Amino acid sequence: MKKILISLLLPLSMTAMAQVVEVNVSALSEEGSNERVGVVLKKDAETEAFYNLMAELKNHSDKVGATKNQADRKKSEAESGTVSDVLNDALAQLDDLKKKGLLSEADYQKMKAQMSAQVSADMKKDAAAQAQIADMAAQRGSSNPSALKERIRSYCVGKRFFYSALNEVDGMVRVETRTADGKRRMGYIDVTIGRVVIEPNRYSTFNHGTTKGFTKDGYIIGHSSVSTDMLDRSGRVVLTGYKNLYFYNDCRILKAVNSESKVGIIDYQGNVLEPFVHSSVESESLAKAANRIFKEKGGEKVEIW
Repeated sequence: MKKILISLLLPLSMTAMAQVVEVNVSALSEEGSNERVGVVLKKDAETEAFYNLMAELKNHSDKVGATKNQADRKKSEAESGTVSDVLNDALAQLDDLKKKGLLSEADYQKMKAQMSAQVSADMKKDAAAQAQIADMAAQRGSSNPSALKERIRSYCVGKRFFYSALNEVDGMVRVETRTADGKRRMGYIDVTIGRVVIEPNRYSTFNHGTTKGFTKDGYIIGHSSVSTDMLDRSGRVVLTGYKNLYFYNDCRILKAVNSESKVGIIDYQGNVLEPFVHSSVESESLAKAANRIFKEKGGEKVEIW
């Protein structure tokens, strides 16, 4: 029953992944805060205490969202006018067209009736929606949002929040933070051990920003302003000091770009298999070298991802 109750809260409070849930605490954070989501292991989330926290978070999030909706509506109406104002403007334009002889009386009356009927229907729907929003805005939120946030934090992996978290793939969740000047930094949580294994404080992207994460044998390429590194699932830097690295999809070798922007081929241990003499990762000469190395390594294709 508790699992069912928790699942009912997912749309507003948290999103389910395979082994974790992502908890959105934006309503408890200041606008522009880097602390927006937490990652909680499912085994820790499936408790009555956590369910109670999510119920309180949902109520508070509903209130905050509804209050913001009301403020945004008032601002919009002040800038653009109400629905009635828009209708009056449209009818005035119709009158003008009729006076200029560009609209017959029959067409004028027909369009006027259609406009009025549509606006009337829209206003009824809007009134019902606004009544619901008003009820949500009037409900009781958390009496102490900061304390609620800290109680939720205690359940999160690493006892911390992130700017965002991507879906879990093979037990790894990519998390993101933002620097003071808005630049993103990415890292990874290994949910099988419940720990942040790559801190989101250095790498701006992985594998050139593709959706692919770690390779089947547990490696990933991280890109920073300092260098491009290859890391394993534990967060250990296996290779470092390169300007760029690229996985081959059918062989466990890497295209590598050195500090002089020359391209060569290395293996996962950093051994140079093809000298850094090529001008481009897409050059024909590099492709020929890759084919030669592929054959020398036995020619057995492997799935990297």
